[in-house]
Amino acid sequence: MAIKVEFKSALKNVTGTQAVTIDRKFDTFEKALMELIRLYPELKEEMFYADGTIDYIIRLS
Repeated sequence: MAIKVEFKSALKNVTGTQAVTIDRKFDTFEKALMELIRLYPELKEEMFYADGTIDYIIRLS
């Protein structure tokens, strides 16, 4: 089974897509998030504050 990630507003502009599907092998939120950043490196700057805390809420469904 796959994990669908929907991007809203600014994140949609960064990724160039409204949604992406990633493999279910990423069994934790952190692993899934790291995969998204690997696929779309620009997300790191958009999603995190300078201190490393997350700036956006990601909806996984």
